[in-house]
Amino acid sequence: MIVGIVLIDTGLIPLQEFRTAVDEATGVTDFCNSYTPALNPIDYLGIDSDLIDLELLWAWDFASPALVEIVYEIGVPVPANLDTFKNSIVEEIVLKRSWRFDNFFILAEYPATTGKMFSCSIEAQDNWDKLETLFTLSLVTYPFEVWTYDERDTYNIIDMADLTNILAVVATQVLTERTMAQTYIDAVLAAIDEAAATAAAQPYLDL
Repeated sequence: MIVGIVLIDTGLIPLQEFRTAVDEATGVTDFCNSYTPALNPIDYLGIDSDLIDLELLWAWDFASPALVEIVYEIGVPVPANLDTFKNSIVEEIVLKRSWRFDNFFILAEYPATTGKMFSCSIEAQDNWDKLETLFTLSLVTYPFEVWTYDERDTYNIIDMADLTNILAVVATQVLTERTMAQTYIDAVLAAIDEAAATAAAQPYLDL
């Protein structure tokens, strides 16, 4: 018989290849063993393909389930697997989150109400961690001057308690942004189709 091989997933998944075998299970095993190292047969499904035109393109619709002919139209985007599409949207959210950190949309004010705003960028977070280590090792003397994100103002850290306080403010701002981004990520992952996934992410991507 002719066995079509498809990766077990959700939605509409193109068949990877066809091969001759005595049954579907043997076809999957032979397919997996043709790779070095061998693939795991539990990840693949064998489809009886005796009655289809092998010169056409076929996919397995896990929702039906059934074989579906793939037809490409010039100028019409090929539908993506929903999970793959969701992953691409999540990546956009993560990139947007990093962009917001690195472009000073997320700032920590310290001391409160002074207008002294400090960066929460990925680089700044690393620098704060390093500064804490230096203070812990007594390699920094007080007062220690730190600059605001725009380098227009400074603040003198007077002791370890003061440093702990400013680090807490930075951490709060970072966690607040990450929590907000995660709510959008969760909404995208819960979406039932591409339109819903796009709509779920858009408010954050528009920030």
